[in-house]
Amino acid sequence: MNCSTMQKIRTFRHAFRHSLVPLDDYYKRLRKNTPLSFSLKYLLGLAALVALVYTSVTTISFVSAYPPQKLQTMLTSIQSSYPDNLVITVNDNGRLTSNYDRPYTMFIDIDGVPTSVFTVDPKAQPEQIAAYDSRLLLTEQEMVLLWNNRVVPIPFEKNSFLRIDQEKFTAMIQSLIDLARSYYPIVIVAFGMAFISLALFFFMSKVVYLALVSLIVFLVGIQFIQKLTLEKTYQIGLHASTGPILLEMVAIIFSLNIPIPFWYLITTIVFVFAAVYESYLAPAGKKDV
Repeated sequence: MNCSTMQKIRTFRHAFRHSLVPLDDYYKRLRKNTPLSFSLKYLLGLAALVALVYTSVTTISFVSAYPPQKLQTMLTSIQSSYPDNLVITVNDNGRLTSNYDRPYTMFIDIDGVPTSVFTVDPKAQPEQIAAYDSRLLLTEQEMVLLWNNRVVPIPFEKNSFLRIDQEKFTAMIQSLIDLARSYYPIVIVAFGMAFISLALFFFMSKVVYLALVSLIVFLVGIQFIQKLTLEKTYQIGLHASTGPILLEMVAIIFSLNIPIPFWYLITTIVFVFAAVYESYLAPAGKKDV
């Protein structure tokens, strides 16, 4: 790394360390001497860090759970398990039908345990995916995924007719088996694409989210701090959100169910309020280093 890159890393590390909680004079210096552009760059760096951690954990978990040989064995088992008389159709109106008059669930053997791969039930609601204990549920209107214990419905596209029978399904899985032969290059490419997409999505969503949080804090804070401006509240919020963002990341990675409604919003508002107080009202403390 060149000197410029190392300096940027040191600057980010310094900002990160002092943004975790309102620390002494850091937020005062942030208010007085730091442009908004620096704080936006900091949030972008934080987004990249969070995306790197999450993508790394997800990739390592996937590779550990599904090494190349095991993945190919699973795909081969899925390919041979599709019923010879099952036909699934998605019409031009984006509606799925099946020629079975009952729900169908495909099971395969994974390490000696019968495991459901997907379920077809046009009459099901997305929330029923848990009852079927499947990772994928096909209902009349959507494909439903279970991701990190969250139900993710993906509606079928209209004007995109699709008919899946045993021959079509076998060809689709064979394409995946062929791709699996280039397992590690695909994993690396997928990692890079996921990292970039997640970092950009995270950054843009937090830019908007923190603008709303900062507006709330500003409308309350202006009653007590006449010098408070919306721009500075927003800038302080970009840094003060570091702690809540890390808590959110931990909760997602470990699938923690925090039994407090709107806990992330509440935590973020509290952190931003504390940082605004530190910046404007708290007595000068030790110099931050």
